[in-house]
Amino acid sequence: VCTLLSVGCAGLQVNRGVTGNTLYSSARPRLSVVTGAGYELIKEEKDARSAFFADSDGSTNIEKEVYRFWNDEKKREVQVQFHRIGRQNAYWNPFDFRDAQHLIAAGEERINGDMYQYGVYPVQDGNGCFLVKVVGRRIGAQSDTKVLIYFAEWVGKKSSCPSWKNKAIFDAAQKSRLQNFLEAFETDVKIMDYTDPGV
Repeated sequence: VCTLLSVGCAGLQVNRGVTGNTLYSSARPRLSVVTGAGYELIKEEKDARSAFFADSDGSTNIEKEVYRFWNDEKKREVQVQFHRIGRQNAYWNPFDFRDAQHLIAAGEERINGDMYQYGVYPVQDGNGCFLVKVVGRRIGAQSDTKVLIYFAEWVGKKSSCPSWKNKAIFDAAQKSRLQNFLEAFETDVKIMDYTDPGV
């Protein structure tokens, strides 16, 4: 996922956290993500790991932050992830969700003035079948950071997931559910300018 880059950049102090249903990040990237009514933060985790890359002369540290919000009434989740490469001579490759399994839609869209890549697809896990829309972009001149925002909605038991794997055979009810899901992303996930939580 990383490629060598000859130019480095100075580190930035990042103020990042959650107040109510709003995630704020002062840098890498500078934004606020406001979730809709009924969402609560259910998990916040930060970790770091070392990784080797074929085109690198050594390992590099990758820092990851994950913030998960859940709306129990609507069975929807908003998950925001930040990934940062610690080494200054490496960067994230451009996004391309077109190789996602069982892809329903993919492309790019402008949100709050920034261009994001997006993908829409079904995911099956132990809790059932979910429709997922993910948007992401690389951050900074060296692209050493990326942000991914996942929006997921429960659409049925695991047994229902095969019917969501081929958009060419969606019935009228599925097409309507998909349209409602995409519209819900617009109302439940607001990517906005950064606001200092102390103000």
